[in-house]
Amino acid sequence: MALYHEPSTKADPSVKSKNTYMYLNFQYDGERFTFLKQHICVVGQQLVYRGCNSSKIIGGQFGDKSPSMDTSSVLATDQSNTEFFEKFPSDTKQPLEEMKNVLKFLKPISLVHFAARYRHTARLPCKVCVVGANGVIGRHLAAYMKMNSAVVNLTLYDTEDIDGLREDISHIDYNPWVFAHSGEKELHQAVSCSQFVIVVCGCRKQEEVDDNKLFETNAPIILNIMEAIMETNQKQPFIHIITEPVNTLVPLAALAMQKYEQYDECKLSGSTSIDLMRARLMYAEFLHVDPYKVKLPVIGGRSEKTIIPLLSVREPSEEMAKEDRDKFLKRLRMADMDVMNAKCGEASAQLSVAVAASRFCYSVVEAICRKSVWDVAFIPCKGIREGIDYFSTRFLLEENGVKEIDKLPDIDGEEEALLEIAIKEIEASCKMAKDYYEKHGKKEVKKDDCQQEKDGKKAGKEEEKPEKKEKKEQNQEKKAEKKK
Repeated sequence: MALYHEPSTKADPSVKSKNTYMYLNFQYDGERFTFLKQHICVVGQQLVYRGCNSSKIIGGQFGDKSPSMDTSSVLATDQSNTEFFEKFPSDTKQPLEEMKNVLKFLKPISLVHFAARYRHTARLPCKVCVVGANGVIGRHLAAYMKMNSAVVNLTLYDTEDIDGLREDISHIDYNPWVFAHSGEKELHQAVSCSQFVIVVCGCRKQEEVDDNKLFETNAPIILNIMEAIMETNQKQPFIHIITEPVNTLVPLAALAMQKYEQYDECKLSGSTSIDLMRARLMYAEFLHVDPYKVKLPVIGGRSEKTIIPLLSVREPSEEMAKEDRDKFLKRLRMADMDVMNAKCGEASAQLSVAVAASRFCYSVVEAICRKSVWDVAFIPCKGIREGIDYFSTRFLLEENGVKEIDKLPDIDGEEEALLEIAIKEIEASCKMAKDYYEKHGKKEVKKDDCQQEKDGKKAGKEEEKPEKKEKKEQNQEKKAEKKK
């Protein structure tokens, strides 16, 4: 059994106490019940059950002078406690019965003094859920999150069976405990009581699919996930959307969550880390230096016309001709297409996206652990320019979400013109999300919407093979000509 300590600021408001409280984590039959859904904790002088949506005092009185707990009668004699246990699912009752016996041994121990003494060993319970873990990006993100010791519970979810993936990732020798859920019925269970949800499900960019068709495919999936998150969490967790197109799906997610009281726009973000990583690498190649010695802000959005590298404030600020700047901008904006063409149209960037997204996810975990972190993402922000509701920019991230948004630096005329174009594109994306939500927001999500498209693509793979061979031969001929 482990003891987790938190300050009194997180105590339940219905319990008037200035003392500390603790989470009891119970190990039963080789499995650890962290009680992320059924928290048994000590608040002041009382033993309290803290569920997802409510709290209830269930016994355990301390003396004023001696805070040691008399647990011999706790959870055993009161009739209300018997009714309380009956509300638990059958798979949870047995561990709770064992918890009774464990609590009897705590009679001579002062839990409050114990927590104060071992506070340096305590960690906040942090549950991270990866939705769409069976994809290429999802698998790598799951592995990266498993390697973060600040995470206590790592939950993987996908429509397909992922028990094998869970077993594989669980062998990585880092702290997080790994759990797997699959199927539409287990979505609510997977995202419940999470501090951080990473959404990477849906269909990826492909050569034959434009952004409008991609949005129509992924939009119902995002709506379903957002509703599940808000219905199972009393407090909104951090939500990071990697699924494309980010410029449209982030506003759509915000619209889906606005009808809930616990909606907090400060905890919603879309992934643009890949553009920042590419810009730093490309500029470092231009200077022939280490990428980590380069600073190059990238603002705007995630689509081709909204990516704006701020070369006017780059560091180090070496001279750069206009032709070089134009080539740099074009290469950065067409990076997705370059990867897609190199893969013969089969898929867009995956491994680099996973690495870039994992860096932002690490920042969110640090913020959950009460550290202040500066990072970049596509977030709701209305203070940068008039008419802008969503924008990718630098901001300060803390435990309660985005605390401060960094002001745009002084930019030159070319970047100002690019910014005006980007604002119009983002406004159009937001309008598309709003129109879709008004038509389909209350509509039920079609079952396996994206899976049907995947099955259709698998069925047509044999017909596409000759075309792929021709593309590969053409690419090889072009490379040979360049070498000559």
